[in-house]
Amino acid sequence: MNKRFSTLLAAALVAGSLSVSAQLVTVGSAAAGPNGSTPATFVPGEYYYLKATEGGVTGGVEFLAYLKGQVTTDSLAVVDDAALTTAEATDRALWKVVEVKNPATGELSHWTFENKHTGTLLADGSVNAFKWINGVPADANPANAVAATELTSLQGLDLAKGEYYEFREVITLLEKSEYKPTNNAVLHGYEVLSGKNVSRSLQLVKFDKNDKVVGAWDNTATIAADKAFTGYVAADDANQSVVTVVNAGKKLTFNAGTKFVFDDAYSTMSSNDALKIQPMVPGFDIAVDKDKFAGLINPKKFTSFKFTGLESTGTNVLATNEFEYVQLTVKAYETANSSTVAGTSSTATTIDVLRAKAKDAQGRALYLRVDTAQFAGGNYFKLKLDTLTKDGNDIVAAPKAVMQSYAFGIAYDYAADSVSIYPKFTLAKAADPASWSDSATVTIATNAATGKVLAIKQFSTAKELTVVPVAEVSKTAKYTFGDITPGGGVASFEDGASYYIQRANKAANVANGKFYGNSFYGDAQYADSAYYLPATQWTVKEVATGTYTIQNRETGEGLTAGLATGAILYTADNNTVALNATDTVKFIAVPAQANDKYLGYLNLEEEDYRNNAYSISFTDYNDITTYVNTADSVLKASDESVYFKLSPVPAIEKGFGADTLVRSAYYISDREGKKFIAYNDAKTGYKLSETAEPVKFLFRNVGANTYSLIDSVAALADSKELIIDIKSGAVRPVKVGSAVANNAFDILVEPAPEYVLNAKGHYNIENLRGDMLAADAEGFGMFRKEGELKAAYEKADFALFIDTAKIHAIEPSYFILSGAKAEEGTSVLEGNFLRVMSDSIDVEGYKAANGLIRLAFVPAKRFATSDSLLVNYQNEEFTKEDSVGYKGKQPGIDQFQFKIQYTNTDGEYIVENAAGYLATYNDVLCLTSAKTGSQLIKLTSVEAPTANEGVEISEIAVIAGEGQVTIANAAGKKVVISNILGQTVANTVLTSDNAVIAAPAGVVVVAVEGEEAVKAIVK
Repeated sequence: MNKRFSTLLAAALVAGSLSVSAQLVTVGSAAAGPNGSTPATFVPGEYYYLKATEGGVTGGVEFLAYLKGQVTTDSLAVVDDAALTTAEATDRALWKVVEVKNPATGELSHWTFENKHTGTLLADGSVNAFKWINGVPADANPANAVAATELTSLQGLDLAKGEYYEFREVITLLEKSEYKPTNNAVLHGYEVLSGKNVSRSLQLVKFDKNDKVVGAWDNTATIAADKAFTGYVAADDANQSVVTVVNAGKKLTFNAGTKFVFDDAYSTMSSNDALKIQPMVPGFDIAVDKDKFAGLINPKKFTSFKFTGLESTGTNVLATNEFEYVQLTVKAYETANSSTVAGTSSTATTIDVLRAKAKDAQGRALYLRVDTAQFAGGNYFKLKLDTLTKDGNDIVAAPKAVMQSYAFGIAYDYAADSVSIYPKFTLAKAADPASWSDSATVTIATNAATGKVLAIKQFSTAKELTVVPVAEVSKTAKYTFGDITPGGGVASFEDGASYYIQRANKAANVANGKFYGNSFYGDAQYADSAYYLPATQWTVKEVATGTYTIQNRETGEGLTAGLATGAILYTADNNTVALNATDTVKFIAVPAQANDKYLGYLNLEEEDYRNNAYSISFTDYNDITTYVNTADSVLKASDESVYFKLSPVPAIEKGFGADTLVRSAYYISDREGKKFIAYNDAKTGYKLSETAEPVKFLFRNVGANTYSLIDSVAALADSKELIIDIKSGAVRPVKVGSAVANNAFDILVEPAPEYVLNAKGHYNIENLRGDMLAADAEGFGMFRKEGELKAAYEKADFALFIDTAKIHAIEPSYFILSGAKAEEGTSVLEGNFLRVMSDSIDVEGYKAANGLIRLAFVPAKRFATSDSLLVNYQNEEFTKEDSVGYKGKQPGIDQFQFKIQYTNTDGEYIVENAAGYLATYNDVLCLTSAKTGSQLIKLTSVEAPTANEGVEISEIAVIAGEGQVTIANAAGKKVVISNILGQTVANTVLTSDNAVIAAPAGVVVVAVEGEEAVKAIVK
């Protein structure tokens, strides 16, 4: 949508450059106030300031404004004129006068005031009719007269009761406030409001003839019973009582919505004395100098614009040409008022001109100037396009012209929302018939936007563009800018979108084609773009209509100082955007893969860091790889790799940069998780330590798969990053940003799960002496050798079946069975399940000699794949007590579930239960709460005994179908399916022995954990 240029110019010019000027409204004779006083005279439809005289705001000039978002709704407030730094802020302080007449007499009854920005009347509801009372300000000395001036509403009042309205600050409770004293006590205003959520706004409050708020709470009463209140509460000040006495133990409740009016300033917004306001006429003619205009409207050197607006029937060179507003260096010319053209009392060598984009037949530039010819019917000069010429090396006026006739200024009238073009000089002949080119007899007069301007004037035969006095031109007839037509005009962006910003200014620009980047270290730079580098990406947000901020995705810094807070941008040639007068850029949307809240930093899922270990290596230009390793607990460079574990820092740094990206910090430890990387005592290197404070590392992308390791301290200036010193072999910290090499690390991954992820199968569970776990004659777990006791243990007694009890990507659990059997054609599994006998702890024989609870193999049956068991299923009848894990049944399934945990020694494990760890005492299997006291075991894979053949592990099968792949007998295993290009199609842990996964047609590669990858053709 196109925007009027004048509106855009206003938004830009007002920001940081507006000097508010205003005059008192003149005194007239309409709508006399009380006692015959003479009210101010307004021009209906015009905009005014309402100057506040007791606003309580520091500053020389204070105005009544409508603010948005300061409280829960739009509300009145008093603002310092220094705060009117944007067009919107200024509009919120301007009020249009609406004249209301008595329908019976036709005479002026009162005025209402409508806010320029919001369209809201000065007061809500019907209370918006105003008259002057107590006199009017005197133009000669307004400062002294202000105190006697009060704009007060007379509508909706019972004048017989002496009612009146005053603007006062009202503090509204947004939540309930309760007071219940233990002794009789006086309740003060601050006690009600302290710590409560409130809103503050200026409102018209009705007072009676005794200067009391109408309808207010009676604060002289004693509260002798519980009471709740909603309405007005008034007091002299916040320390005065709002209730004289509240009796002990009685609760007084002020509900949300209760309004408090105090006579003193219990606020930072305004005083609570009656707010007196006086209308002021705003003065907003702003001179637009060449630099400001060119920087805002003509940011690229040859981008032009066209003047549009009033129609003419004659010659209108402004409407038929496109122009640049530029400054030229020329031969010195006279600028003093009343001097001759050839004078030298005050000279200038630069001139602001309007240069046409078109050229004459000889290819010479053409400039707007005031012609010496006049229209018939008065002293109205014509305008024309003319060339400039050379006098040696100096630029001078064309023959029979003078340089002063080329000089133009541009001014913006804020109140009228119009732009004026005016000649900076007017010419007059000293004698007739003196020649206009006679520099000794032609005089100049300086001119400003308040003098003469360019406008369309109706002559006898046509409407022509000419130079006329401002007094002859209505505000709406001033020449105005329309849309900026060349180059597409004002740039617009998708709110919240992110872009690469590529330099496109080819003139003497060595960085042309490079991308703006804000380095992590704070210095602006040019770089190549990359989807994984938020430092090369910029987020655009619309903060006001057509006004944008452009901030770096990583650092949050603005592309320029202006774009950090908001600015208007303009398009230039070839779909580019002008950043300033010399730099044009292209905005390129970032790819979809950059829409990741973790962009730019390593972020690991729990499954990743719990199940893997990581090496840290650097590869130089000679393709030689050096690893971060340790020697005597000191980090060193080495040609041998070592793998570390990563664990997340509990507090994750969130919300950084323009996009509120998220980055995670990690501790780095040895594989056992006991020693962590920390600084050495001198902070010149790193060590592995169990006691020193570990370093919190950020892994920041410097390449798609390479990272720098940065200490994630709060202050970036104090941060360090890890580097490898190839020559000395040291691994040491350096100030962030100071490293030019040896700081881009590859992070290699090696599986290092904490728990055995797939243990399903038949095993001998052995202790380190070679004894094996089996059930004794009573079913208790014991470690024995084959042929020992129980009429000699046999080989089949030791062949235990481990079956998945609960599938989990990190900590799966298992059932451990002896005598396992499967019902043919079903998933029902029965046998003797190992169980922690905690339910029988008080029964004799269920504790080991050391007092620890024993484990036993008990008959049970598992149905389907549910985590539920029927215990003692062999009984003809069973009760709830005979089952675990079913809905509505008794709990206890965790007594049968075990996790198998790796140790630091290959092939040795410990077995964990929810209640503790498997241990032995005199070979009796029992449970201990101390991990250090657990029994180390080995798992030796064996063939299924004859009785168990029905539960032998089936071979994994991959079956390709139409649009899918079926994977059989792989429950609990991780499966990755990729296409022939290596792109991942699926990555999941199977929860079924008959899993169906959707896949695209063609050849896919299926990799099942622990198996060789196979290819399949999907139809």
